[in-house]
Amino acid sequence: MTSRQDIKARVRQAIDEKADEIVRVSRTILENPEAGFREVKTAKLVSNVFSGWGIDHRTGLALTGVKGVVDSGNTGPTVGVIGELDSLIVSEHPHADSETAAAHACGHHAQIGMMLGVAGGLLSSGVMDQLGGRVALFAVPAEEYIEIEYRDELRRDGKLEFLGGKPELIRLGEMDDVDLALMCHTTSIASEKQLCISGTNNGTLAKKIRFLGRAAHAGGAPHLGVNALNAASLALMAIHANRETFRSPGPGHHTGASDHHQGGRGGERRARRRADGDLRARGDGGGNRRCQPEGGPGAAGGGHGRGRTGSDNDHPRLSAAGAGRDDERDVPGQRGVSGGGG
Repeated sequence: MTSRQDIKARVRQAIDEKADEIVRVSRTILENPEAGFREVKTAKLVSNVFSGWGIDHRTGLALTGVKGVVDSGNTGPTVGVIGELDSLIVSEHPHADSETAAAHACGHHAQIGMMLGVAGGLLSSGVMDQLGGRVALFAVPAEEYIEIEYRDELRRDGKLEFLGGKPELIRLGEMDDVDLALMCHTTSIASEKQLCISGTNNGTLAKKIRFLGRAAHAGGAPHLGVNALNAASLALMAIHANRETFRSPGPGHHTGASDHHQGGRGGERRARRRADGDLRARGDGGGNRRCQPEGGPGAAGGGHGRGRTGSDNDHPRLSAAGAGRDDERDVPGQRGVSGGGG
């Protein structure tokens, strides 16, 4: 019987032999970034590699996801190996798309490469018949929680229920056969070297808050207005003020706002503001929460915010079926809340 060390050595050698192809695929993804639920080219590239390697797979899961299976033919657990398809939107990034500003600033192109390394290493080495169970290979969409309005449109159109790729795959039952899932991620923290083994983000709860004031002429009759921007700013500052009151083991949870919607024109009191936010839960059971501003003062003043606050995982459904649900509330502006017309 082949020893565990021999199996590992054969897999490592097979990965090295496929290194040029894996790097080429990763670089192609780097140069062709696509944001969440838009990863059409990236998903097709992964599908083509799976087909070339003889991996049975399905596409179009949670719109753009891909799932392949490598089966040993022996009894045992199913291990999920995950790579993420989507990019961020960072216009200043050296590899940003000139039209969409999409950019792989979080290294998901490398994640796909690592997932393919696992697949290629197991298959090309010929060790699968000496192992037990199955390996489910996932290329999942929409990990980054961005472009909330676009995703909400998809939800309203009935194309998905959750605003993130993993919770949507869970809803569809695509992870029901997985006993253990893992993923490798690059890191920008020097002490973690090239790979990070860190905490967990178990769910996202999205909220929209609209701040409703009263429009008035800013020069002639400001006292008749109720400033929705002031109300939004106060709300964001109140969240930020909680930051230092909760112990946090490290960075990763933050809140902030960006100005996407102008409720009025120049010379007119802002009559309407909207803040988008999401609550991200930790699974450490320690009740740790952290709020940290995402943008500068200009971003906080915009009234349309997208923020994140980490919390302990109080709600069982938050980490699976409840992750990514969307809700919307109206907060009427009043002088005592919004700062009046002053």
